[in-house]
Amino acid sequence: MYLSKPIKNISIFIGIILIAESCAVNTQQSKPQQSNRQQVAYDSCMKERIKSFPDVSISEAKMTAHFICKMETNYMDDHYFDCLPITIEMFSSDGIRDAEESAAAVCKYYAQACKESPQHATCSKNYLMDEYQRNPNTTYPGTQLKKVKYGSTLLLDLVSSGDVDTLEAVIKRGANVNESMGGNWTPLAEARSKGNQAMIEMLIRHGAK
Repeated sequence: MYLSKPIKNISIFIGIILIAESCAVNTQQSKPQQSNRQQVAYDSCMKERIKSFPDVSISEAKMTAHFICKMETNYMDDHYFDCLPITIEMFSSDGIRDAEESAAAVCKYYAQACKESPQHATCSKNYLMDEYQRNPNTTYPGTQLKKVKYGSTLLLDLVSSGDVDTLEAVIKRGANVNESMGGNWTPLAEARSKGNQAMIEMLIRHGAK
């Protein structure tokens, strides 16, 4: 018995949907283990962010939270999660206030830098662990990873964000306070361009020129 043309078309359409769903499931199952930690971070972010929008519909709150949480967790790969506990321990031992927040800022940079230079020696969990165990006073993870996209460096990012505490933490850990951002542009020049007096005073106190 032959199917009518409309029913045939519907059957084909349903078949395509089932194949697409099957491919999506297989793709999700084949994702590397690192996505699990990233997913946990995303889920936690969504749970908190949705509460921030009580005056809109639940669908609008979820959509807004989704975009925010995607941006906030996009960089959270294995490099980030390997870096985080070591850096928290480093900053905590230095008596840095908000060590976890400062470590997150540094490890975000480290993860982004390792995406740009994945074969770099410092982009290795073993390297981070060995380096820190060998010398607890070592500089922040990935200190040799100077450049990321657009010539950005960790110091420039921190000056631009106004994060004085984290910037001081990495300077105390050996970061070059006079590191060139290109030409004569230094962290101090960037701080002055931003008019951040607290940042300027802290940099000068640590020998910035």
